[in-house]
Amino acid sequence: MSENAAQKSLVNLQKILKWDDHFPENVFRGEWKEFFFFDPDWLFDATFVENAKALLNWEGGACACVCNMDQADAKGDPQQAVIFLDKDTSGETYRSTLAGPSPGVGWIFGMERYGITSDVGNWCIYCEKDNEIAVIAIREGAKSRAFESVIQSFNALPIERAIAMPPSYGLLPRSLRDDWRKRFLAVYGKKDQ
Repeated sequence: MSENAAQKSLVNLQKILKWDDHFPENVFRGEWKEFFFFDPDWLFDATFVENAKALLNWEGGACACVCNMDQADAKGDPQQAVIFLDKDTSGETYRSTLAGPSPGVGWIFGMERYGITSDVGNWCIYCEKDNEIAVIAIREGAKSRAFESVIQSFNALPIERAIAMPPSYGLLPRSLRDDWRKRFLAVYGKKDQ
């Protein structure tokens, strides 16, 4: 793995996400074309590595970082709370790293916030595991067949459809407060052209 690409992915993540903001607010800085919501459990499965590789291949990226934002804040250094993924990373290695050194201490057991992006930065994922909601954002003109394949594997939907047919517990009517639903639609919904 290129140290330069790894570092660039982490720098991109720090530039893209508003680290002090949480759902239902817009957690992304800058211009993003579309947002797709999905169940965060997909991010903690070994199959996520293949999806990350597909995204990297599609945009010509070399590395993606998965950052536990809450641990990074607590440690005062994002570098201490990150996993880097590249073409050589296996799903088994990723899953083992997430599980941690002993039962109950790994990221798969925690309920923190996570951010994921690449050294290119045409896509970014934000996840609030405690709210059971994740979103992937793409930049203008970044859609492709490979991206569509990843969206399908996550069962990810635009916010209007995600509220109508929730892909995760956090978006179910009994879980999503009315004020959150309205805010999600205002912030992440389709804007009139």
